Order: sequence, then C-alpha cells, then structure tokens
Amino acid sequence: CTESRDVNLCFAPPGHDEVGTHWICEDCGAPYNTNVIAERLLDVLNRKVVRYQLQDIRCSKTNRISPRSLVALSDCAAPLKTDISRSSIESDIQLLLDLAHLHELDTLHQTASDILRSNQKSRLLCK
Repeated sequence: CTESRDVNLCFAPPGHDEVGTHWICEDCGAPYNTNVIAERLLDVLNRKVVRYQLQDIRCSKTNRISPRSLVALSDCAAPLKTDISRSSIESDIQLLLDLAHLHELDTLHQTASDILRSNQKSRLLCK
C-alpha cells in the first residue's frame, strides 16, 4: 500500500497493551513500520537541536544580529537574546521523550534522555 496518512502519536494505537501492536493502515490493514516512525522522530529531534545551537544571537534592544557570539552585551550595551528560548527547546525535547516512552521507541528515548541529561551537566543548551 502506498497510502500516506498522518499518525496521531499522542494516542496509543488500538490494543496498545498487547505485545506487538502497531498502528494499522486504514486502507490495506497492514501495520505501519514503527522503525520508520522512530527514525522520522529522531530526525525531528536532531533538527531541533541543531537549529537551536546554530541560531542567531540578537541585541535585545535593537533586535540586530550580533556579529560577536562570545560576548554578553551587544554593541549598544544591551543584553543579547536568542530567537529560540532554552525552555522552548527543552519542552520540545521533553515532548519527544514522552512520546518515545509511550510508544516504546528505545533509540529516540535514549537520544532525548542523553540530550537532556548532558544539558543539565554541561549546559549544552545555553540560555
């Protein structure tokens, strides 16, 4: 079957308590490949982290991009800010971690856990 549909990951598939239960295609009745779903979620996680780490740092007063990234203040002595807040990226990672736990997606769970754990230790995700 080549039917493409959105899968609501916030709900468990019918019969989720049973071993080996998967989401089922409504057209042909075949189970969706959970490895493909997990890979796509891992890709989403990686893209979010990279986007956060590579974002511009802006002057909080003028909203201009700072040409220097290792300073605390902009050229006009205003504090610098990021486009994506630390709490926002942590919330996104926590959501993916919760989805991984709900659907038993071990690789996604491990990766998201490692990112959050390393952030707590080394502040990988800066303010």
